[in-house]
Amino acid sequence: MLADSVVSEIHRLLSEGRLSRRAIARQIGVSRGSVNLIANGQREAREGQPDERRRQKRGLARRCRQCGGLVYLPCLLCRARTYQRRAEVTRLLAAAGGRRQSLKCLSQAKPAARLKPADPP
Repeated sequence: MLADSVVSEIHRLLSEGRLSRRAIARQIGVSRGSVNLIANGQREAREGQPDERRRQKRGLARRCRQCGGLVYLPCLLCRARTYQRRAEVTRLLAAAGGRRQSLKCLSQAKPAARLKPADPP
């Protein structure tokens, strides 16, 4: 990400019209693509401090209702844990074979009490 001062300097050099875009990129030490984006109006100097912009974009961190962590919602930790639990239940159901038990029973069982693969007949 380019600093606002660099973007302003590129704007100034472009408005002077004495240097080519390639020469400006070489002089400032940025890519020609960055200079082209600025020249075409697709990249402007951003207002405010970086932290302030991030806060405006993502909002404030809040407490997750499930895990209590201070996170930017939605809580990715809770989402990952839910995914892992579902994958484990699916694996246990596949290992149980023909045995019928509800997902609720499997998800509430303690790790040692969970179903083990059936013995071959």
